[in-house]
Amino acid sequence: MTPENTSPGLPAHGIPASGVARRHPDRQTTWIIVHLVRVSPAAMPSPALLRDRLSSATAVFPLMASRLRDGRWVPASGPSISFVDDQDDPLALAPLQRMALDREPPVRLVASTTGQWLLVCAHHFAFDGLGMVSLLRSLLTGEDAVAPPDYTSISSPRRFPTDALRRVLRPADRVAPSDVPPRRESFVARKACLAGPGVTARLARACANAAVAHNDRQGHRTNRIGLTVAVGGVRGEAATYRRLDVVPGQDIEGAVTTAMSDPRVPAELVRLPPGAFLLQPALHRLSDTLLVSNLGRVELPGATEFEAYGVPRGRSAVAIGAVGLPDQPTTITLRARDLSPEDAAHLLDQIMVEMTDP
Repeated sequence: MTPENTSPGLPAHGIPASGVARRHPDRQTTWIIVHLVRVSPAAMPSPALLRDRLSSATAVFPLMASRLRDGRWVPASGPSISFVDDQDDPLALAPLQRMALDREPPVRLVASTTGQWLLVCAHHFAFDGLGMVSLLRSLLTGEDAVAPPDYTSISSPRRFPTDALRRVLRPADRVAPSDVPPRRESFVARKACLAGPGVTARLARACANAAVAHNDRQGHRTNRIGLTVAVGGVRGEAATYRRLDVVPGQDIEGAVTTAMSDPRVPAELVRLPPGAFLLQPALHRLSDTLLVSNLGRVELPGATEFEAYGVPRGRSAVAIGAVGLPDQPTTITLRARDLSPEDAAHLLDQIMVEMTDP
């Protein structure tokens, strides 16, 4: 993946804004990843130290101090940190309004005045989930951040017209929205003891089965489930994803395992054609049912809890994430644009039930 219009000295991280980001037909999604870390008070750096470490991190993540103009990332001032009084629900303070990338950095940070939590919101065109983990570790410990994966190594794209045509002709069903639209996105999290091989495939199966059960309760039949499953990044290689369609009753774990072992990546991750924006009227037929992302176990010294929320996108706009701290249960998260907090919690609880089933 080689960005066409990246400014000299500013390597692209994640999806190149010069191609995919600029031409992506989905204009409803905000593309903001959200990470919330709770920290023991003794381990949280002072506000002044946090600001210093944030400034230092821009050497590794130069897009934090950039603006997107005419398809180019150009150097500009970096992000700041907002300090607020403690809240029972820090996620209620998450700044999720669409980022004006031509006028602001692609990162927003909020921290509690008493040092109990830190919230990072980043645009997916500049960061992936593991890049944000590296940034958080740098802020909390002062360790040098790890450079993002080399996305120029991504190759062997799928044939985009074929995949798109197949999805247009046989679209995936959405997760049925709540009867009363929520006023804001819903965030819920649960703890789970996950171990053994195939955790991501098991999680994807549980999510798919839970979505079918949710739709049944809502009176919506589910014929086809479209999954985006995050792949890679755990050992430093390029973090990508795979897209696949499954049907209720299928061996979903097996299908996900096969898809994850396929070296080919979705073509939209590499490059979109100049006329991709013309797909917008058919976007609802192209979107997936669920996004599933497992970041694995990550090192965040001083952290007591960590919640990672992916980007809810497409017609369903439901993203499920998993991440664990050493010697702690895994945190399973669900973020949804069109589900009420109650329906989102019910769906995640159903996922937890499905995870315990053989």
